[in-house]
Amino acid sequence: MTAPDPDYLERLVRELSRLPAETGWVEFKKNNDNPDMIGKTISALSNSAALENQNCGYMVWGIADETHAIVGTDFAPETAKRGNENLEAWLVRLLNPRLAIRFHRIEVDGVQVILLEVPAATGQPTKFNGQEWVRVGPTNQPLGDHGQKEAELWRQFERKPFETLVARADRNAAQVVEMLDYPAYFETLGLPLPVGREAILRKLEEDRLIARNDAGHFDITNLGAILYARRLQDFPGLGRKAVRVIVYDGRDRMPRDRATRRWRGSCGGWASARSAAVVLTRWSPRQSFTSCPRRAGNDRTGRSGWSCLLPGR
Repeated sequence: MTAPDPDYLERLVRELSRLPAETGWVEFKKNNDNPDMIGKTISALSNSAALENQNCGYMVWGIADETHAIVGTDFAPETAKRGNENLEAWLVRLLNPRLAIRFHRIEVDGVQVILLEVPAATGQPTKFNGQEWVRVGPTNQPLGDHGQKEAELWRQFERKPFETLVARADRNAAQVVEMLDYPAYFETLGLPLPVGREAILRKLEEDRLIARNDAGHFDITNLGAILYARRLQDFPGLGRKAVRVIVYDGRDRMPRDRATRRWRGSCGGWASARSAAVVLTRWSPRQSFTSCPRRAGNDRTGRSGWSCLLPGR
């Protein structure tokens, strides 16, 4: 697993400290290192992050609970133990499912801060030592005592769509406009191109093509990448969703050995696919496609890819 950039972690700590109050997915401590407390809080943060549609919850040592001032901590998770067992290993063993929690040590304003990153629950509530927990105000409470929250959590598991997942995380404003073909977005919708980068980003965020992350940068969603990527190769796992031009001989649907894949997102890729069709088949742009586009998947983002079928010559 790749270690996060120290700059990202420092920005994240600063953004969390600016929150007006503790939320269901963030908990601040100074030095409290009680293992059972930490385990229950991990379960509660994981479940509450899912309830609040966050990708992660965070436990931060070194931030004052009431003022959110960055004061530093003496807590050292790398040497902490529960009995004879390393603290992190003990916590992971008692979590169900076993979350990929991560402790990070960061220096902020000359003091040490410990950040615990807790993935949001997916598919089922997170348990610690056989018990499901949830944040209620500033406290951890058994999830089973709060039927409405428990029901809402299960509903949340069922409606996390593929297109809202993160395709590329923590991009700054310049990287977003470099990676996404934002002029094609405004052209597709018939909207004038806004003046200024902030106005462009705001519109992309409104349509969930990007989402502002906890550290103040942006995550590009699967929807944004699949529709408007300038290069789908820049988004791990999405390259296979590129628009393909497949040439067939006659009408027997036997593909020729010539084919091409256009690496732009779907909305910018069709013009490129049309140009490729002319090159591959000497097909007249005035002719219509045999079937274009044909979606080879079950959702609106073409989860299994898109194909453009052309008659051979």
